[in-house]
Amino acid sequence: MNREQVLEVIRPLTGIQVRQAENPTVRLEAERVFVRPAQHAQLLECAPHGMTALLQRAVIPETLAKRLSPQTFALVATEALRGQHSLMIREGQVVDFTQPNQGRQVEPERVLTTIERAMPQVDFHRVLTLPSHTVQIETVGVQERPVRKGDLVRAGALVRFSPIGVTLPMVQSYALRLVCTNGATSLNVGHEFTFGGNGSNGGSGGLWEWLRDSLREAYGSLGQIVEQWKQMIRERIRAEERPYAVEGLLQSAGIRGEQASAVRTEALAHPPQTAYDLLNLVTWASTHVLEDPRAIVRAQRAAAHFGSEERHAHVCPVCRRAR
Repeated sequence: MNREQVLEVIRPLTGIQVRQAENPTVRLEAERVFVRPAQHAQLLECAPHGMTALLQRAVIPETLAKRLSPQTFALVATEALRGQHSLMIREGQVVDFTQPNQGRQVEPERVLTTIERAMPQVDFHRVLTLPSHTVQIETVGVQERPVRKGDLVRAGALVRFSPIGVTLPMVQSYALRLVCTNGATSLNVGHEFTFGGNGSNGGSGGLWEWLRDSLREAYGSLGQIVEQWKQMIRERIRAEERPYAVEGLLQSAGIRGEQASAVRTEALAHPPQTAYDLLNLVTWASTHVLEDPRAIVRAQRAAAHFGSEERHAHVCPVCRRAR
């Protein structure tokens, strides 16, 4: 993907105003739902998907909402929404309710510029739009290393952020297996960075310096990641153990139904001989089978946990129990 294609994917997440609401009140008028963000504030109409978000935020089942009178629904929703909230507003209508903003607004174009400056000859591999108005960008540079003969991986970094500041920005190590374009993230210690998380505020330089430094460190961690994967190649899986190993990873990755069947078929066609093969089976699913962004991220995280030095050294790849 080029820069303009990335921005085109992100564009729907922009153009939203964020308004903080404290003890908002709900009103119904002629089958239209309105929210008053604060006392004496102007009423804002809920768009259809904003109404769905309101019910989820207030924990009111849709079936119950339909049975309540307008007056009762307004009272129940108002009571349930006591506290702090963030309203997502597009073209004057409420389109979503979320937790009070954890982060800050992040300019997508400046994110891409920072990535391009931090990583030489960067390529934007894939962009995913996630819940909570969040985007995930998977990038790769030119640095390559072999895990084994003919099996090259290319160093990269994964960036996750909300253009409107709903979630905290995050950077994670990322590597692309060139033999089959399987993307794998890494949860090795020190290779995941959250702005403002774990007591960090990004240092005195702020967000953009934090992003640049985190990208460089994530991109530079390929050597450590490859060494861990080489160790996984030495962990052999006996033929009788393979079905249990595959099912265990499918379960941890949340892959079910027809998608799980596709992974099983791939495992039969190319039986996983080692723990590294199992890792790549899940990353293959994240690039070749799964389509829903949430499912892709869950599979990536399961593979990252399985392949991380901290976790894998203490977990049996077959029974998934601590040794």
